[in-house]
Amino acid sequence: MKDVTRELGIYLLLVLTTITIENSVFTRAIGLARIISLVDNITSTIVFCSLLAVTTTLSGILYYYLYSLYVVNLSNAIVFRVIAAILAMSVTFIIVFVIAIKIMPYEHIGKAAEAMPTATFNCMSFGTIMIAVGEEFTLLQTIVFCIGSVIGYMLAILLVTEGQRKLQSRDIPAAFKGLPATLLYLAGLAMAIYGFTGRVFSL
Repeated sequence: MKDVTRELGIYLLLVLTTITIENSVFTRAIGLARIISLVDNITSTIVFCSLLAVTTTLSGILYYYLYSLYVVNLSNAIVFRVIAAILAMSVTFIIVFVIAIKIMPYEHIGKAAEAMPTATFNCMSFGTIMIAVGEEFTLLQTIVFCIGSVIGYMLAILLVTEGQRKLQSRDIPAAFKGLPATLLYLAGLAMAIYGFTGRVFSL
């Protein structure tokens, strides 16, 4: 029982760390450009994040098996990592796209089809699975890390959305309104969160 509790604690800590301290958006700027384009459209955000959760997790699982069964034994494993990741993401795209068309209501198929390519082939998914294999995670740890990364991504969207609302203040100079103010806000958030990682800058 102690071993089960300890393992659950490890995975819970991994998820919480991924969502907060190691948030991929704020510590590595993964998927940042997409967030800025999503914050004004709630429907697109929900569709994109739902598809992102499925595609990232499934891509991580497929990549784990591709890497552990084939790529790791190759002499140029580093070179083939990217090819294996693209292959895993491509297979995931086909599977999720077919399932989405079959089960989604007809009126939402168009939005799903529009969001699918960017929800599958994006920096967020690619960066997450690359980090997972770089850290030599087990299959279960990879799944937990993928889920935590997506939740962290959603948290980042909420923070950026709230920031956008606050940045409509009249006190902000006209030259900084819009994208410049948003980027400064994101930079401040990133520096604050990055500070929790314990890393220091060398001067």
